[in-house]
Amino acid sequence: MAAKPSSKAKSAGRKTPKAPPKSRAAGKKRRGKAAAAAHLRQTVSTESKIARDRIELAAEVLQILNQPNDLESAIGEILLVVKGRLGFDAVGIRLSQDGDFPYFVQDGFSDAFVMKENSLCLRDEEGRLIRDPAGNPLLECMCGTVLSGRTDPNKPFFTEAGSFWTNSTTDLLASTSEKDRQGRTRNRCNREGYESVALVPLRSGNEIIGLLQLNDHRRGLLSVELVRFLERLGASIGIAVRRQRAAHVLAESEEKYRILFQTMAQGVVYQSADGKIISANPAAVRILGLTLDQMQGRTSIDPRWRAIHEDGSDFPGQTHPAMVALQTGREVRDVVMGVYNPRAESHVWINVNAVPKIEPGDDKPCQVYTTFDDITGRKQAEEEMRRFAALPLQNPNPVLAMS
Repeated sequence: MAAKPSSKAKSAGRKTPKAPPKSRAAGKKRRGKAAAAAHLRQTVSTESKIARDRIELAAEVLQILNQPNDLESAIGEILLVVKGRLGFDAVGIRLSQDGDFPYFVQDGFSDAFVMKENSLCLRDEEGRLIRDPAGNPLLECMCGTVLSGRTDPNKPFFTEAGSFWTNSTTDLLASTSEKDRQGRTRNRCNREGYESVALVPLRSGNEIIGLLQLNDHRRGLLSVELVRFLERLGASIGIAVRRQRAAHVLAESEEKYRILFQTMAQGVVYQSADGKIISANPAAVRILGLTLDQMQGRTSIDPRWRAIHEDGSDFPGQTHPAMVALQTGREVRDVVMGVYNPRAESHVWINVNAVPKIEPGDDKPCQVYTTFDDITGRKQAEEEMRRFAALPLQNPNPVLAMS
């Protein structure tokens, strides 16, 4: 008796029915949706990471800018952070200097590149600067175009904010003319193998004071969003550069003033709105015969000045030049007065000018500074001349003695 075939054998002997076309299409559609959802999740995740990285980068830059570092150290730190976070091969910042825009700080460019590209000024065959009708040096290459504000936002490689960017310098040079690029370009970035390049202007108000540059040998590292982010970053850097430079200029000015204040031959005294002396220079200490400690806190009405007019009459404190300037808000010029010098134990004669200081928006002086020259020697000479001029009147019959 023959054995019955097993259920597996029966199954193997039969063909599996194909799924209906609609069923296959539905499955393919489901798989497509799942893949699209996975891709979307990955894209959102990547974009979120990029956004977080840029927020962290901006925070790091702002933290560096708010530290009391010198400008070169701060810019150097910022470039290292930008280079590390964005992964570019080379970064640099150019800042204005005597009409040119040399690299202030850079990282990643070769010494030969920096030496060749440091100056952007256009020169003639004899090496002399070529200037525009306003007398400003003409700047060449794409950096010069951005720094001169000659960009055209209608071109795809320029932005509304005046930046330049490309993901392939090779393709850009092959597809555009110098007229398209708004000027002569040296093309050294391309010859050095840099493909992705961004040039972002740094501004102080409406003035372009520098440029942020990012270069990489790889293609496709830049996007509109990244360039806009770099422009916002550049705005913060520009503000910090302006602030640092203003502080440097102020410090230099204060140092010059301090040297002048300490070494000038004229006496200088500062008085507060109530007439109290708050500061005096070494010349004032010498002329008045008082130490700074002895002068500080004194007012013009202090009787120890023993001030007198040229005719020897009292010179009341309320009518001293400094007090009149405080009361009227006007300068007082060339007033001669005598004050007692306790060190010399005699009066010294001074020619005084008083200038009130009025803060913007105020109508009354907040302080007054007085400058004065020691004219004691001149007064003594005038007195001698008057004395000799009076001799004939005192002795109308002089006798000439001869040996």
